[in-house]
Amino acid sequence: TAQTISLDAALTADTIAAAGNAAGDPGDRENAQALANLRNAGAALYLPGDPAPPGPATGPVRSVLEHTAATIADVGQQALIMNDASREQERVLETLENRRDAVSGISVDEEVVELVRLQAAFQANARVIAQVQQMLDELVSLL
Repeated sequence: TAQTISLDAALTADTIAAAGNAAGDPGDRENAQALANLRNAGAALYLPGDPAPPGPATGPVRSVLEHTAATIADVGQQALIMNDASREQERVLETLENRRDAVSGISVDEEVVELVRLQAAFQANARVIAQVQQMLDELVSLL
């Protein structure tokens, strides 16, 4: 519980690295400030082909925040480009499908109309055959 939470007794101003300085003097927060300053410090970006660290980096010199913002912007730009390319491919596919349908000479709408017409004719013929069968049955029963 919250009542039983406590810090390790070994953690003191002498043992926390951020609380001291390079000389080991506790409490002047020099290390903590140096760590915070890294946020805005410029650093070169390692690019493919650069020698391994600690060799020199040839990329642009930016702060960590600037590097992060640039990376996010690059990813966003690439996503936008990919979305545009995807939409263009969909338009090309639709165009090709329309051309294929035009060349095939088959109109689905016309074929459906023809099927409905043939079905109606079949039903009419079935009724005629049923009537003829009924008349023949009556004729045979009279004989």
